[in-house]
Amino acid sequence: MVLKEMEPIEVFNLSVCSKKSTRRLQIFSKRLNADACYIYLFHPVASITITFKNYKKDLKWVFDGSEHLTKKHVQETKVLSGHSFKTTFFKETPNKIMCRNANILESFPIVLQHFLDIFIVSLHLIIEPHLGDLEKLFDLPLLSTCAGLEFTRGYRTCFFLPKVVEQVCSRVKVKTTLKVGLDSSHNHLRRQVFNVENLILDNATWMGRSEFMRLDCRNLIFHRHSFDIKEIEMYALMWQHRIDKPKLERMEFGWEPHSLLQFEVLKTMKWDPKRRSKRCLKYDTMGGGTIDCSEAFDFVRKDGLLASIGMVDCVGRSFVIFHVWHDPFPTKRQEELLEKRLVDLVGRAPEINRMNGVGGVAEGALLNPRLSSGDFQNLLHETYAHRLGLFGSSPQLDAWFNFHNQILHVKRELEYYC
Repeated sequence: MVLKEMEPIEVFNLSVCSKKSTRRLQIFSKRLNADACYIYLFHPVASITITFKNYKKDLKWVFDGSEHLTKKHVQETKVLSGHSFKTTFFKETPNKIMCRNANILESFPIVLQHFLDIFIVSLHLIIEPHLGDLEKLFDLPLLSTCAGLEFTRGYRTCFFLPKVVEQVCSRVKVKTTLKVGLDSSHNHLRRQVFNVENLILDNATWMGRSEFMRLDCRNLIFHRHSFDIKEIEMYALMWQHRIDKPKLERMEFGWEPHSLLQFEVLKTMKWDPKRRSKRCLKYDTMGGGTIDCSEAFDFVRKDGLLASIGMVDCVGRSFVIFHVWHDPFPTKRQEELLEKRLVDLVGRAPEINRMNGVGGVAEGALLNPRLSSGDFQNLLHETYAHRLGLFGSSPQLDAWFNFHNQILHVKRELEYYC
C-alpha cells in the first residue's frame, strides 16, 4: 500500500539503494501503474521517460552534460548496476534527472535496463535526423523490439539519411505503431508498414494502389497521399466482402475542404440513429473528443458490421474518414450520464425557484423538457434581464441564474451527442 502511494522518483531512488531493493521492487511493479517507456534520440541528447496511468508525474532521465549548473541544481551520484552516474536536478522537479556522464553509448543501456527492471512497460522510440554516434544504440538487444517507432522532424533538418532509416528499420521490429512525420519512401520503411497495427504517415505519396490495398491495419492516417475516392471505395468494397472479420477500426485521409464524395459501386445509406451513434470517438491517434458522422455514408457487411465514409471539415484540417463501428453506440454511456444529470437538475429546479425565484411565469416555462438549448438560453437570459431590471442584482438572482446555466450546459452536451 505504501509503495502504491509513492511518487515515481521515490520508487526510483529506493531502487538504487541496492540490487536487493531492485529485485523486491520488481515483485510490486504491476502496482505502480506505469504506462509506457518513451526513448527520445536526437544528437547529442538522449532521454528515457516513464509515463504513468494514474496521473503521477512522468519520470525522466536525460543524458545531457551541456546544461550550465547553478546554485538551484542539486548534484548527486547515483550507482546503477555498479556504475556511477553524475546527476543533477532541481528541487522543484526531482522527477527530471539530468545525467552528465560523457559516454552515452556506455551509460544508456545500463540506465534503460534499470528502468525496465523496475517498471513493466512497452517501449516507444522517437528519433530525429542526424543521430550521430547514437545510431549505434540500435545494435542493443534492448531496442530490437518496440511497441512504437516514430521518425520525427528535427529542428535543423527534416530528412533522415537513407542509411539511418535502413539501419533502424532492419534492426528494430515494430509491434504496434509506426509514425513517420517526414518524407521517406525507403524500402525498409515500405516493408514495416505492412506489419504494424497503427500507421501514421505525414507523406504517403510514394504508396501506390496495390500497396494500399495490401494494408491490414487497425488505424491509419495519411496526411498527404495520391489517392482519390475511387481507391477508398475499392478498399471499402474489399473490406465489405472479406470472409474473415476485419480488424480495421479507422482510416483518415487528408482531403481538400468541402469536397463532395461520390461512389460508383458502393451501396450506401444515410445515418440512422437506431443503427449507430451520431458521433464516433477520436481515439488516441487524434486525442480526445468525438467526430460528427451524421453526414457520413453508411454501408454494412453480411455479418452486420457497419462502417461509414464521410467528409470531416475542421479548423486547420479537413479529412475523409473511414470508420468501422465495432461499437455502434460509443457515446451511449456519456448520453445516459447526461440524461440522468438533466433529470436530477430539473427535479431540483422547483425548489431553486421557490428559494431564489420570484414566482414568474417564465420560471415555470424553463421547466418545459421540450425546450431546445437555444430556446432555453433565450428564455433564461430574458428572464434574468427582466428580474435584474426590476429588482437589481442580488445573491438570490445569481444563485438562480447559475443553477439554470447548469441545465443549459447539460442540454447543449446532449444535443452535441444526439
